[in-house]
Amino acid sequence: MCQYKTIKDEILAFALVKLIEIVGEAASRVSREYQVNHPQIPWSAMIEMRNRLVHA
Repeated sequence: MCQYKTIKDEILAFALVKLIEIVGEAASRVSREYQVNHPQIPWSAMIEMRNRLVHA
């Protein structure tokens, strides 16, 4: 049972990393004008996190 939980945790971790990559990539494609008009969204943080994950 313990090994199964470890595998499930690894799959979840990989899925979360992929999700963060997708969100960060999408954020980087949002127009600058839209980003400026929606400052409550942490655009730079999303993009920077994606870059750290992909290029680290």
